[in-house]
Amino acid sequence: MTYVYPNCLTVVRWEGGRIHLNPGQQWDSNDPFVLARPEFFDDDPTAPSTTVSGREPVERGTQAPGEKRTPPRRPASSKAAKPAPTEETK
Repeated sequence: MTYVYPNCLTVVRWEGGRIHLNPGQQWDSNDPFVLARPEFFDDDPTAPSTTVSGREPVERGTQAPGEKRTPPRRPASSKAAKPAPTEETK
């Protein structure tokens, strides 16, 4: 048995009643409604719904008018302290 999935959220009149279609529902591909109205169905289920885009915000490369930007802090220098001069180096 193969399944198809609605490609939209809708209500369709069918044989004196209404059929509610929701993405993610499984329908038998041999169902009379599916065979009569194939435009409402796809072979693959839709991507899951989410309220989060899943993408990181992109930093703007230019400064907006009136915007104050501070440069990022540099890490502390890892240079060793210079040794004190000796009699030989003077």
